[in-house]
Amino acid sequence: MLATNTSCPTWHYYHNATGQCECGKWLTCSSDSNQVDIRNDCCATPLGEDGDYYVGFCPLAHTVNSSNRLYSEMPSNASQLDEVMCGPYNRRGLLCGECKEGYGPAVYSFDQKCAKCSSLWSGYAICLYLFFQFVPTTFILICFVVSRLNITSGPLLGYVLFCQATAAIRTYHYYFLYGYIYNHVALSLRLLLDFIVAVSEFWSLNFFKVIIPPFCISEKLTAIHVHVLNLIPAIYPLVLVIISCVLMELHARKYRIVEILWKPFKIILSKTNITGVTSDAVFRAFASFIFLSNISVMFASYQMVNFVTVYNSVGLIQSEVLYIDPTVEWTDSIPYALTAGVPISVKVSECQETTGHHSIC
Repeated sequence: MLATNTSCPTWHYYHNATGQCECGKWLTCSSDSNQVDIRNDCCATPLGEDGDYYVGFCPLAHTVNSSNRLYSEMPSNASQLDEVMCGPYNRRGLLCGECKEGYGPAVYSFDQKCAKCSSLWSGYAICLYLFFQFVPTTFILICFVVSRLNITSGPLLGYVLFCQATAAIRTYHYYFLYGYIYNHVALSLRLLLDFIVAVSEFWSLNFFKVIIPPFCISEKLTAIHVHVLNLIPAIYPLVLVIISCVLMELHARKYRIVEILWKPFKIILSKTNITGVTSDAVFRAFASFIFLSNISVMFASYQMVNFVTVYNSVGLIQSEVLYIDPTVEWTDSIPYALTAGVPISVKVSECQETTGHHSIC
């Protein structure tokens, strides 16, 4: 039974067995003060003025206490909880799962903030996002081909694995890195940290996540839609493999249009003293490219099948929701689970395409 504010302090409930007011689920209470803290990896949603609430794990990085980086302070007034918990991220609703009106989930955001949307900007925003996804990746792939760079073996492999591990830590433990370390170091160390993160993200094919400010594509999108967009690196390598194989076959058969399209690249290669590009170099580049995309693709897939339990203040289970998007319950998750399985199938196809050509699978 949950006690009201007249019998127990806010965020406490009356425990029948002990006959005392106790702290709610995932909260910690100070014995010598009225301060109540919540775990930093949790979000709480108020259910009324009496201090009742729903709570569960969420990906938001809350402001940490100076005394204990694992907890953040709950407001003394229950009506302020939604603004204190979700307001800094422009969010609202169950476990801060929805964006405020006029806002949408931001791409290139580490801390899951919602960004201000504009109806005039939405068309340009999706074009800009696709440009950042495809053009740099294609350019780097061409550089891999002409330079015959192979990162799936040799001395570069260890360096790339280290960078990818750093990027994974940055993604999974954002609230620690940027909620504590980043806010407690000098400006020069912050710039150094940003540089290290930018380099590590480069080797996971996240070229602009540190450089470009997060922006909204559309107010109609939800967090799960943004994560589906992050699966583009899973599909794009396979498309490039197919296109490259077709173009090489057409060039070998001396199709005029293909020879005309290839001529500018041939001139560039000749002026840079680079000899003819072989199919072996192309497939070696694809193997490296597929290797680089694994981290971001697997993380996005995992997020679409990662569910958390929502509790009420006394610890009773209320529902199961998607961790990255609490608006999606587990009963509605089948389409997203199927979508998460697509990258696995695509990776298998990519490995088959590169079999015998320095495949890393």
